[in-house]
Amino acid sequence: MIPIRSKIRACTLIAALVAATAAPGLAGLLTDDGTVVLVVINHEEQYSVLPVGEPVPKGWKAVGKTCRKSECLEYIDEVWTDMRPQSIKQFVDTQLKKHMKSK
Repeated sequence: MIPIRSKIRACTLIAALVAATAAPGLAGLLTDDGTVVLVVINHEEQYSVLPVGEPVPKGWKAVGKTCRKSECLEYIDEVWTDMRPQSIKQFVDTQLKKHMKSK
């Protein structure tokens, strides 16, 4: 079994890879060269980082954390404790409540 922190780091890097693929200019998100980045979150409570000065994409919002890339990734490791998208968390919650009522 992989520790949750490793899963979070892996998912953070996957998100950066996806961003780099979608926008090749963002490929540097995978290395920490001292770049200052902004932590962003989407409606599904998934986190990513953007270089400061880049426009925040539609569907994402800044969480108020701006720092060196490595520090921001550590912050994401700390706060993104449940990797499931928000819609899945809500669905599971609803199903559990229905199940408990039926007993």
